[in-house]
Amino acid sequence: MQKTLLALALMLPLSCFAAKASDTSKAEVASPFTAERNKAAGNLSTSLVVMQKMAKNCKIEQTEGLINSATKGYIERNKAYLGMHYGYVTAFLDYVKESAGADEAKKVSGELLKANNDQSNKIIEDMTKKDGPTQACQRYFTYLAAGEMDIKKGSPDFKTLNDMLNFANSQKAK
Repeated sequence: MQKTLLALALMLPLSCFAAKASDTSKAEVASPFTAERNKAAGNLSTSLVVMQKMAKNCKIEQTEGLINSATKGYIERNKAYLGMHYGYVTAFLDYVKESAGADEAKKVSGELLKANNDQSNKIIEDMTKKDGPTQACQRYFTYLAAGEMDIKKGSPDFKTLNDMLNFANSQKAK
């Protein structure tokens, strides 16, 4: 499961690369890589990295079962969005590779991984400063288990992520 989450979350936020991605030599083909989509995908990536790091670092005996069930539940409830996210990231890196070369794609991937790690480390630092490590772990996984962090109507980026999912599904149908 850790490898899957890492693969899903490796690469974003993409907002700093939106200009590159939205440039297209074919005027009739609109790029699916917009600033709004990149931001939403980046936020989801950061959330996934936070979840992975919290699961790894929260090794408090009484939360072990909670961590496992909360993480599995989140993945199951958000499976469609996570699959779309993986496809979006993969397609973006393929786009960079095709348009700018393998070296640039590797560089972009590394920059995105660093940005995700930096952002997730800051979020975790803020949570643990506020509540202390034990309480932060308990609170985080309790909220995760209850679906408070799910991608659903009313959550941050829901509209964009839902539009992205609909777009991905329409592309599969073609």
